[in-house]
Amino acid sequence: MQIRYTLLLAFSVYWAGFALFTLAAARKPGLSDAIEGWTYPWGGVFAVWATLAVMLAGLYLVLWPRSSLYVARRLKWGLLYTSVLAVLGLLSNVTCMPGHIYVPIYSSWLVFIVTLSATANTSEWLEGS
Repeated sequence: MQIRYTLLLAFSVYWAGFALFTLAAARKPGLSDAIEGWTYPWGGVFAVWATLAVMLAGLYLVLWPRSSLYVARRLKWGLLYTSVLAVLGLLSNVTCMPGHIYVPIYSSWLVFIVTLSATANTSEWLEGS
């Protein structure tokens, strides 16, 4: 039970960090002809926040610790999920867009690297025991 709340807290802090990063990144309008009439893209910021929440909720459902059994299997499914997110982020990358557009790409790659590291370390730990 404690692991579930720790995971939920970690994901909440992760989301909050990227939510703040989104606020800062949205100040960069990208390559636009209408710089003088530019307004802060609150709608885009809220859409990015929702996208990040959905991405993390999906990962939470995959990694949700129902028991201490099958840790390696859940991590491998998590690695597959984050791999798909990272590839989709890479394929959706377009240059010269407003800064907040890139935040889900950065988030998906960071969570992919962390999940890859956790999977590798857990596999070594399970094989050693």
